[in-house]
Amino acid sequence: LTSRPQSRIFLRHLLGFIKDFGLATVAECVENAEDAALLRAEGIGYLQGRHFGGPTIGRTSLRTAERAMT
Repeated sequence: LTSRPQSRIFLRHLLGFIKDFGLATVAECVENAEDAALLRAEGIGYLQGRHFGGPTIGRTSLRTAERAMT
């Protein structure tokens, strides 16, 4: 995402459309800190992907997500 300017342009336009409808946003497949920072800066509400950890279940997932968002 950070290496392709066309992707950022598409993301901004898509987010504008989504925000106009008042919808929540989730970015999947976030693989690195650079992409996570860019997505947060663009206003994505929720992020998930290997950058935050591998697949888990139950309470472990919730704790991991809470730590990643602080």
